[in-house]
Amino acid sequence: MSPLFFPSLNPAKNEPHRGLCFYGPTVIHTEGDQAASAIFSVWAALFACGPKNLMLTGAWTMIEGHQPSEGLYEKLNIDRDDVVGKLQQIAKFANQVAATDGQYFILHLGI
Repeated sequence: MSPLFFPSLNPAKNEPHRGLCFYGPTVIHTEGDQAASAIFSVWAALFACGPKNLMLTGAWTMIEGHQPSEGLYEKLNIDRDDVVGKLQQIAKFANQVAATDGQYFILHLGI
């Protein structure tokens, strides 16, 4: 398995998944808790090295009926400390899943 993904479940389709589902829910069980914790911790550390205001590239957007060449990528301006805190919290939740021997899981409701 790629180190960039962790085992998860798409409960809407009741099928295994890797990483977070872009649309809809994702469940992270004990199979993916350690990898998810490591990934979110590293993302937090990476973003913590960035500027106070993170300027990220979002989804490709365009107006219906216009040419694709007229579209553009969404610009996201996000507070670094807010992002870092949320990523650290998700990593902590993944560690808590590991500590419960399968009694807890993380439910993520789409990106």
